[in-house]
Amino acid sequence: MSTIIQRTEVGRIALALLLVLALCFSIGAQSAQADVTVAATSVVSDGALTLNAAAASNTVVAGAQVAGTVAIGGAAGTGAITLGSSTAAQTVNIANGVNADAQVVNIGDGATAAAMDIDILTGTGTAGASTLNMADNPRVTAVTLANGANAAAMTVDIASAAAAANRTVTISGGVPTAGTDTLNLATGNYAKAVNIATGTLGNAVSILTGVNTAAQTLDIADGATAANMDIDIMTGTGTAGAGTLNMADNPRVTAVTLANGANAAAMTVDIASGAAAANRTVTIGGGTATAGTDTLNLGTGGAKTIVIGNETGATAVTIDSGTGAINIGDAIAKTITVGNTTGATRVNINAGTGRIHLGGHLVSEGADPVGAQTGAGTATLTAGSTDTAGQIASDANAGATGLTVTFAATYTAAPICLVSPADTGASDAFGAADGVIASATATVLTITFTSQSEVTTFNYLCIKNE
Repeated sequence: MSTIIQRTEVGRIALALLLVLALCFSIGAQSAQADVTVAATSVVSDGALTLNAAAASNTVVAGAQVAGTVAIGGAAGTGAITLGSSTAAQTVNIANGVNADAQVVNIGDGATAAAMDIDILTGTGTAGASTLNMADNPRVTAVTLANGANAAAMTVDIASAAAAANRTVTISGGVPTAGTDTLNLATGNYAKAVNIATGTLGNAVSILTGVNTAAQTLDIADGATAANMDIDIMTGTGTAGAGTLNMADNPRVTAVTLANGANAAAMTVDIASGAAAANRTVTIGGGTATAGTDTLNLGTGGAKTIVIGNETGATAVTIDSGTGAINIGDAIAKTITVGNTTGATRVNINAGTGRIHLGGHLVSEGADPVGAQTGAGTATLTAGSTDTAGQIASDANAGATGLTVTFAATYTAAPICLVSPADTGASDAFGAADGVIASATATVLTITFTSQSEVTTFNYLCIKNE
């Protein structure tokens, strides 16, 4: 092995000789196939160079150095640099001293001009348990991950691989002893998609499910909107299973509001209004109160239109109560319409021993019937006459022996009709020997009387019995 001594001073020559001997006998440069150049400030080998110490010894590199740079590896190196490759129990410390001044540890922190891959604890473990601790120092004030302005598409995965055992991912799960915790997720002012528990296998998502010992607030899309916003909860198209949406079932809930703001534009609130493909029951205020009273208010504020039921198919509407009263339109003047005159529409008003009480005038409405006079002359129906009640008068023609009222709508069976005199002529007819006879069919009322030489006017009232 050749040794080149570049300085001639005696002390330097002695130092170089000692270093060469150490390389030959202590460090293990025992092969004669490499040249080692020892200078005053450098040791260079043109072959493999191994720096080794005894099995139980310490190896210290630059242990006394205070200033300057310690460099491992060259600026143009392409080989692998291995630090701590032991398979036995070993501790590798990097910047692990109790620093009295600010320190900086850079790993892969250069301005990259090509692909770079930094792996920490990414090997395939076959035994034992590994722990990766980062920024657990209580003096850490900022932790960033993938926080640069990325120039290309970037994916950040945290515990997103296929798990082969139980896995718990906790973010901000500690209990602070001072200060407050704030967790921001996707709060930047730009368009984004935020997915939470979008997997398809038995997800359980809990938000604010702890037993809180202080007031809590959960806000969802609660900001002052300046553009369209769409919030969907369980709106997907289910193909199997059964979904349940529970809201405000907590017995301590004291207020529940829905669409209760002063809307600045037209708003529609639909509850179970989609086209049903199976049985559906919508219950509002259907529980049995064990204390207090239940009050259900529908459309109780301001002028509005309230529609209950519809005219489709066999729609049925039931309004019922217990021993309490049912009041419909019992204050301020208004028109209350029950039923209609279409086809076979039927209105039933039933009463028990309390009977049916009418607190106002009874008014009959409907299409106009047609009046006629038997014999010579022309009959006249008083304006407002209906199939139920009205007046019909003959003229003064002495040949009149009867009057008929042809109903505008045919009764299902002949009604019972009551006839009374409305003037002197009709009274005279009632006083005649043959009197006045009223008979009816489902289509016509006939009033027969002895001919008078004056106008005869009769009142009639027709009611059909079941």
